[in-house]
Formats: sequence, structure tokens, C-alpha cells
Amino acid sequence: RDFLLVAALSIAGVSAAGDLCLNTAEQYKICLAGSTIQNLYTRAIFSCKFTRYWKTATGSCKFKAAKSAYVQADNAAACIMTTLGIGDGSTVNANQLAFITARIPYTVMSQLDLAAVKTCETAAKSAYAKQVAKCGLNKNQENNLKFRHRKIAIVDCMITHIADACQTQTKYLLEQLMKGLLSLTE
Repeated sequence: RDFLLVAALSIAGVSAAGDLCLNTAEQYKICLAGSTIQNLYTRAIFSCKFTRYWKTATGSCKFKAAKSAYVQADNAAACIMTTLGIGDGSTVNANQLAFITARIPYTVMSQLDLAAVKTCETAAKSAYAKQVAKCGLNKNQENNLKFRHRKIAIVDCMITHIADACQTQTKYLLEQLMKGLLSLTE
């Protein structure tokens, strides 16, 4: 029982602080636990490495480096679609997308707001246009990078929103676990 109390208090301290001290993969495993896509989604996100390439592309003012990273990010976005079975990188299979989304826990899906994702995409495009304008590139290079950014910004916004929903769900589940553990010590 002492172990359960220590575990519950430990979780309570982490949860109360609003910092889960879990990496993203652990959060996905907890928030998607019991769903048929838990391993599939985690594998798609981490094996395709979209976020790494996206950060490299959006963080560089060197045209060749940014262009190369955008190609890699575009390939990673296609990898995610292929791994999830929702498309081939250029077209989306609506039936498979519906199949996948139906398997995401309701508590996670209910937190996803497509209007917020589109707002994120619009804001990201605008911020990137301002950022790349400061890089000192010629207009063709600048337009090339902005085009590449616009093409896949939605992917980053979707991943971010799903990660946020998973973090909220994980906090909730850990709080419920803490309450259950604490009730055992009473």
C-alpha cells in the first residue's frame, strides 16, 4: 500500500504541475491504449520522422538545405499516409481515413477541431512567409520554399493537434489512476 501511495502522490505532483514527464511516444501509447491503431499511429509518426524534417526545413534560411529538408518532410508525410494506409502520398483514401479515425478513442477525437487545424495551417503559412522573407533569398527561391511549406503545413498542424489531444487525454487518465490509487489507501 505504501508503494501505491507513493506512486499516486508522484503522479499527482506531475499532473498538478501540468508537466507529464513522459515523452510523446509514451503519451501516444497511453492515450491510444486499447485502440486498434495504437501501434500503427505511433509507428507512423516516429518511423517516418516528419517532425524532424519539418523543423529542419522551417528553421533554415539556406535555400538548398531548406529545399532538401522540405523534400524529406514531404516524403515523410507520404510515409505517414502510407503507413496508416490512408493514401499514397498524393491522394487520400476516404474509406481508410474513416476506418482509422473511427478507431481513435472518442475522448481524443472529440478534442480535435478541424477548424482549429485549418486556423493553425493559415497561421503557419503566414508566419513562414514573414520568416522566409527575412532570409535574403531571391524571389524564386523564396516562392519555392513557401510553395513547399504550404503543401505540407497541414500535416504538422494535424500531428500537433493530435499530440495536444493525446496529452490532455493522458493527463486525464493519469489523474483517474491517481484517484483510484489514493482510494485504495483510504
